[in-house]
Amino acid sequence: MFRLTMVLVSVCILAVPFAAWSTTLYIDQGGGGDYTTISEGIVAASEGDTVLIAAGTYTGTLNTDLDFEGKSLLVISESGPEVTIIDCEYAGPSRRGFFFHSGEDTTSIVDGLTITWGVAPSGGGINCTGASPLVRNCVFTHCGVGYGGGMYFNNSNAIVRNCRFENNNVFVSGGAFFCDNASPTVTDCVIDSCTAGFIAGGILLDNGGSAILRDVSITNCFSKGDGGGLYCRDAPPYLERVEFIGNMADTLSKGGGMCMTCGATLIDCLFQDNFAHDEGGGLWCTAASVNIVDCTFSMNGTWGMGGAIHSYDALLQVTGGQFEQNTAFIGAGIYCFGGTPEIAGVLFIENEACVMGGAINCEESMASIDECIFTGNTAIEGAAIATYGIAGPSITNSTLSGNIAEPGDAAIYAESNPSIVNTIIAFTENGGAIACGSGALPSITHSCSFGNVSGDSLCGNYHDNAFQDPLFCDAAGGNLDLHDDSPCLPENNVWTELVGALGAGGCGPSTGVDLPVVPESLALFAPSPNPFTATTTIGYHVPAAMGKLEIAIYNVGGRVVRTVMSNVANPGAHVFVWDGADDAGERVSSGVYFVRASLGTERAESRIVLIK
Repeated sequence: MFRLTMVLVSVCILAVPFAAWSTTLYIDQGGGGDYTTISEGIVAASEGDTVLIAAGTYTGTLNTDLDFEGKSLLVISESGPEVTIIDCEYAGPSRRGFFFHSGEDTTSIVDGLTITWGVAPSGGGINCTGASPLVRNCVFTHCGVGYGGGMYFNNSNAIVRNCRFENNNVFVSGGAFFCDNASPTVTDCVIDSCTAGFIAGGILLDNGGSAILRDVSITNCFSKGDGGGLYCRDAPPYLERVEFIGNMADTLSKGGGMCMTCGATLIDCLFQDNFAHDEGGGLWCTAASVNIVDCTFSMNGTWGMGGAIHSYDALLQVTGGQFEQNTAFIGAGIYCFGGTPEIAGVLFIENEACVMGGAINCEESMASIDECIFTGNTAIEGAAIATYGIAGPSITNSTLSGNIAEPGDAAIYAESNPSIVNTIIAFTENGGAIACGSGALPSITHSCSFGNVSGDSLCGNYHDNAFQDPLFCDAAGGNLDLHDDSPCLPENNVWTELVGALGAGGCGPSTGVDLPVVPESLALFAPSPNPFTATTTIGYHVPAAMGKLEIAIYNVGGRVVRTVMSNVANPGAHVFVWDGADDAGERVSSGVYFVRASLGTERAESRIVLIK
């Protein structure tokens, strides 16, 4: 997503409220400057002065626990953080780099230093309590003890820019930093390999405030409890272009990348290779409003529920972005329990659940799934989507193609009452279109089911749906846009509505189409499956003219074995299912049969093969 580098900013600082720094005090522990220790320089400095630190490793009490005492100062290294080091020597019970507690604002600046082996109950590197300094171009490493290994913020609006937090470790929370009723702005920073013995291996946001994180990378952090990378509670953050990579929440824990019990906004963020033992490999959220826009969740995992996201009774909104190759026991992409999640314009690719919900699993959840694409997802129940409980999600204008179900199951498994509208369910491997549990009553309208290996059945909802090839541009190659003559385009169907998530893809008309997409006369469409063993679904089109429609199934000798319809039919697309039985309810023998339809002077015929 982005690459961060440490940049040494010159002594001439821009965007500072006062016109110029008054005096520069030079610190050289070798005796070549004005002072040999940093604290001497800070004490001697006046408002607006610069304390310039020569390269070297600074230790001892006169180079640690540095206090600006409310002054506006610039404390900056001469040669950058790689060679200018404050070593606190892990000298307990408390020795840190800097302590800001006198109302300092962003005119108090720390620039270009490495702070290492700091130790304190809170803020092993820097503690900002009631103060909001600017800290930039710094490195925090091997700092820790209680809360906030690198930095600690309390009642602070500090700015942290272009800093690295590496290998900081705390016994409790916030391996890199801890915010307690604070609203810092953190940009262009790297947080790597930080750990916590309780929660929040990387960052803890707690007890009010609203942190802003932009262009931040949180990688390889570990928490014994929840929130391997970041944990927020009662402190809703704003995250933009934040990476969570390789973070882990350990035993019986939630939120490998991020754990939230508060609201949050995430824009263009990446969750990759994060793992949680219990729930929410990428992200876990509950009882809050969480808005996720254009984010990518890739290869996150959990042994429990929600490989990428676990949402528990949350107001979750996921707009755009993609979920790819996430894994879980249940709900490899998104697991929703309760709440009213809204999922729109999302691509779900090759997510795999051991049991239920290859991409999405909804339980007692009034979820809304709109304009989403599901392809290559795998599960025993509901290769793409599984729904459970009394409540049922709404699935609209979505495309499900090439998902992989356990034999006998389907792309969508319903033990609730989902509403499915304008949705394509096609080419499910091993399974069918929709499988319904006992008592499930899905509502399915103006949708298209075709080419599903175990059948195109829609749990008995056959009217006002189509059973035709959607004519994808290149389904095998992953292009699910539509040919110009697709029956799923509004100009080609009787509903004048778009079916599926995508429109015409510029691939022109298809070839080898037996029937026009919207026939001008009576038409029978190819049965599916054909040959069949249990049931087959036959679609037919009635033109605008009204009249008595006759449909029957004949054997090769021309004898009627099953009368399907002899009645006035409404115009439009319809289907019926034949279970291989005759009018007496007895199964007929294996062989070739013909479906023949007549309406006035019009005739249509289709061929079926039954194999027992």
